[in-house]
Amino acid sequence: MIDRGTVREWFRLRHARVKASTRESVADIDRQLLEQCHPKQRDFVLDPARRFAVRTGGRCGKTTGQLVRLVRKGIKIRGARLLFIAKTRDQAEDLIWGRLLELCAKLGIRITPNVTMLRIHFELTGATLRLVGADDRASIEKLRGRPWHEVFIDECASHSPNLLKELVERVIGPRLGDYRGVLGLGGTPGPMLQGLFYEVTRPGSPIAIPWDKRHEYDEGATGWSVHYWTLLDGIAAGVQAMVNTWAEAQEEKKTNGWSDDHPVWRREWLGEWSADNTTRISAYRAHDDAGLPFNQWDPAKDKRTGFALLPKERTDWRFGIGIDLGHGTPFALQVLAFSPSDNGRNLYHVYEFHQRGMYPRTIAELLIGPELSHDRMRGVFGAIGGWPDANAVDCAALGEGYLKELSEVYGITLTPVEKERNYKHGAIELANGDLVDQRIWVLKDSELEKQMTSLQWRVDEFGLLRDPKHGDDAHDGFVYARRAIAALFGEDQKEDRPQAPAPLRDEQSEYRQEPEGVRIGGEYGSLLDDGGWSDDDWGGNDAWG
Repeated sequence: MIDRGTVREWFRLRHARVKASTRESVADIDRQLLEQCHPKQRDFVLDPARRFAVRTGGRCGKTTGQLVRLVRKGIKIRGARLLFIAKTRDQAEDLIWGRLLELCAKLGIRITPNVTMLRIHFELTGATLRLVGADDRASIEKLRGRPWHEVFIDECASHSPNLLKELVERVIGPRLGDYRGVLGLGGTPGPMLQGLFYEVTRPGSPIAIPWDKRHEYDEGATGWSVHYWTLLDGIAAGVQAMVNTWAEAQEEKKTNGWSDDHPVWRREWLGEWSADNTTRISAYRAHDDAGLPFNQWDPAKDKRTGFALLPKERTDWRFGIGIDLGHGTPFALQVLAFSPSDNGRNLYHVYEFHQRGMYPRTIAELLIGPELSHDRMRGVFGAIGGWPDANAVDCAALGEGYLKELSEVYGITLTPVEKERNYKHGAIELANGDLVDQRIWVLKDSELEKQMTSLQWRVDEFGLLRDPKHGDDAHDGFVYARRAIAALFGEDQKEDRPQAPAPLRDEQSEYRQEPEGVRIGGEYGSLLDDGGWSDDDWGGNDAWG
């Protein structure tokens, strides 16, 4: 009779040999995976950060690097849940599905593929890798509530900024804690300098830790670990495919007559953020090439009104407003501040309101308060201390009826925009001049900033036209306000711009303001709220001067 202890020992030794063989096999596959990467690509693959990003030009191997990351986890982590997200399902399939199958076959990794679901099952560990698209809200909702070990979102600059933010912050982010999961963003820069991917990977980002400068940060510093490389890094490592690609890039550059500073060359081949001002309507630049604020500012806000707090260096702040009443588009109000003592004529965007369904009474309540009182103004005019020095309103298809009712019923006189031929083109050109000269400061994450970074020109047989796909109401309101203010001084009175004062960082405003949110009761309860203030809280028109 065979001794049971001997049998148990035989099975133990056999299991140990199998485990040892498996470990050796996994280690060998891991070694082969890493050997495919050039040094900067390998740093990216081995980065232990829980939030990471990679920015490169096209065909530099960022997607291959992420494929290696996902496969390594698939063969090492039992039951791992891995996710690759492209802009669309078809794009996900084109980017890595075929390469994934080819890589696993080449290295002898046993998998069960499901082409219908675009899903790979790793037989050794039971891990699962899914490929999905995120082209609309319905697509990303399918991912809500599921925990993940690693998620990578590719070509982030091609995703809608709002959709990408929702995907990261509300859908994926909340469930990464289950497994201490990892989230990665990757892509080639796009022509619009906006969105989470831009904020994470732009030069000088305050929420990023560049990989090659990580040793300069204090231990325990938090932020996105950001990787960057170009084809030249692959060439230096002897990657023949990148040598060939770089030769093609030089030929394309020569054929198109691009300079080293051409935005397409910088974005697509060098992986650098560069706005394409040849098609953008606005010359707005959030940051300069060093990552410092150029036209964007992010000041503290008054807690009661939401108005930006202006620099304390000046005390003679005045205000101008621009309004687009809208026709099929939202009502848009933009408030700009300026100082008569500022020879540079800097304009500060301090407040905006953007909403559909407005009509004369709700507009009046927004501007002077729900009591519709001129003696105790609240609303926007109360917040700035009284009547604005300059105003301009685009009546659109609503005609002059709204302005007439505002004047005759509510005592609010506003100035309609005189739209002579090419008025708007000229006004935009003048505004762009101020943006280029760094005279204008626009609130970060405002609707105005979004429109400035997205509005495009298009050319048809009749000439240069605005692309109707993008809303422009906030931008129009800004352009009107800027021109109305400039008319107070005359366009030819500008002097060289001195260094703009830094924004306030405390919580006390230099001007009278209104409770946060600017709410009214009833149907438009989100606009103004008297907040239980007494009449003594307001100085009426006396506060204006």
